[in-house]
Amino acid sequence: MLKKRLIATLIIDKNVVVQSINYDLTNIIHSKPEIAIDYFNKWSIDEIIILNVSRDSGSKKIFLRTLKKISKKSFVPITAGGWVKNNNDIKNLLKNGADKVVINTNAFKNHTLIELASKEFGAQCIIISIDVKKIKKKYKVFIDRGRLNTNTNLEDWIKKINNFNIGELYISSIDKDGTRQGYDYDLYKFVKTKTKKPIVAFGGLGEWSQIEKLFKLTNISAAAGANIYHYVENSATKAKEYLKSKKINLR
Repeated sequence: MLKKRLIATLIIDKNVVVQSINYDLTNIIHSKPEIAIDYFNKWSIDEIIILNVSRDSGSKKIFLRTLKKISKKSFVPITAGGWVKNNNDIKNLLKNGADKVVINTNAFKNHTLIELASKEFGAQCIIISIDVKKIKKKYKVFIDRGRLNTNTNLEDWIKKINNFNIGELYISSIDKDGTRQGYDYDLYKFVKTKTKKPIVAFGGLGEWSQIEKLFKLTNISAAAGANIYHYVENSATKAKEYLKSKKINLR
């Protein structure tokens, strides 16, 4: 059985780490993102995902500088994304410290991008991110930082993704984001029936028992969280201690 992973997500707006609730940016958590990395190194998080959520496409240069600072301090693999439109954007993220790249809006708009990126950088390097919101009992795919409803059913988008040569899926629940009420377990159970690709779940983490429930109900690959890892001292260490006590096979 593959070991499960715990992933910390840093949501970056320009040069600061921010808190997100249902995709609305609320307050600043860290004015210097590299400070968070010092803690994650000590607390043995498995991976870090860094997302540029700025509404301004001109933020890319600022984000690259931030990524470079973070990567110099990080002892764990880094996935980065936001405003990825072409292979040059991917190359810049990798040159500045990312090990993998996550693509959302332009994966949906431009399938050729995924094909070309996978060929140039390798499938394991490319992650497709999907933002999901439940509307009238159907999971709908949103793009443009959760602002635009594509009116595409999640199942239909995943069917297309299954034909892509990528490393994994990062699936985020807009409804659960920042609520600390737990993951959308039905969402991840549903997704597991539609794809064999590894899945990272994000949105709603508020206590460690919710990770246990996620892994036991869905058997997905990894659990990601944001706010809780910033506000709880020794967060990843405590999460792993709890999960190991519950017989969860962790990395």
